[in-house]
Amino acid sequence: MSTTTFRPEPVRPTGRLRDVRQLMWWLFLVLLVVGVAGYLLMNISYALLAPQAFGIGVVFAILLAALLLWIISKLDVAGAPPTAAYVAVFAWGGLTATTLAVVANDNMIAVYDRIGLGSWAAALAAPTDEETAKLLGVVVVLYLVRRIRPRPIDGLILGAVCGVGFEVVENVLYAVQTAVADPNSDVTSALGTSVLRIVVGFGGHAIFAGCAGYGMAVALGKPGLTAGKRVGTAFGMWAVAWILHSLWDSPVTFGLEGWQSILVIPIKYGLMIVAFVLAYRAAARTEYEWLTTAFRGVPADVVSPSDVHDLTSRSARHAARARAREHGGPEAVHALKDVQHAQLALADLLRDVPASSPIVARQAAATVRLRAQAVASRAVPTASGLMLD
Repeated sequence: MSTTTFRPEPVRPTGRLRDVRQLMWWLFLVLLVVGVAGYLLMNISYALLAPQAFGIGVVFAILLAALLLWIISKLDVAGAPPTAAYVAVFAWGGLTATTLAVVANDNMIAVYDRIGLGSWAAALAAPTDEETAKLLGVVVVLYLVRRIRPRPIDGLILGAVCGVGFEVVENVLYAVQTAVADPNSDVTSALGTSVLRIVVGFGGHAIFAGCAGYGMAVALGKPGLTAGKRVGTAFGMWAVAWILHSLWDSPVTFGLEGWQSILVIPIKYGLMIVAFVLAYRAAARTEYEWLTTAFRGVPADVVSPSDVHDLTSRSARHAARARAREHGGPEAVHALKDVQHAQLALADLLRDVPASSPIVARQAAATVRLRAQAVASRAVPTASGLMLD
């Protein structure tokens, strides 16, 4: 039986990323163009002076980006933002945020040097400029994609992707700049720098920006918060990102000296991992609570209790699809995917609009139709929990 004759409504009543009617879209586009121009002006001379180093840096950047983005893709709990949002924040982090940060860092570091804080200049300037620049892009994309109310996981994932863009481009810059400054070998210098920056602080910028993005999404999307709590949450998580970043760049050694000072690196990195895991666990818990509460009172022919369980995590969804393949083959898997997408769309709508809304009724009817087709394909059990023979 075909499962493609009836399609669900689009996920949540939200704007597209590319919406020329929105001033925010044009602001994002202009700043992205400025970022591209700034990147080229600042770095094309380095690429021409050391093309081999530039090529090495790009290769390592591609490998690093692929690995980090693969890891981030596993963090999705119940439906991620569209691919265009990932591309947008990645480009922002790699081009606009880096350009803004380079200009701001140079000026702020000069100020700290003049007032006698040269050893702390990087630890004070970089977190301020870089975390602010990255978060600005995340906020704009959150607004354009989830215009009603973003979910915390949206902010964490988009922030992490933005951080990946920033990190890989920064790594290329360091590889080329150290190669130009090295009088011996461009290739050796670029290789050493690229490997070192991957091994030491792997995914650091993704961690910083993910924490800040999580806080901003909570501030923008969590219902029932006062204005003060929204500001406090957004600033508080930005401050967490700032502290982690500052600590990473700082000369703090926790009293360790000599060869023992090398232990400072895993201590600092461990604190970063702990902060990100805590933010992710909070976001995942919110996703679980949202799904389990959204479907209370919803008829079982729309979303059965077993369906709810299968929707609450990425691994549960894939396990359900594996069972569908075993019972009904590839056609059943496609049918189940349609059902799950429709059910997640319904949960999104129930979060943002009244249950009596016509759009909710249409989505529920679409889900019933798709689920009936999936039952016939042996992709899911009936509402009473039976699998058709």
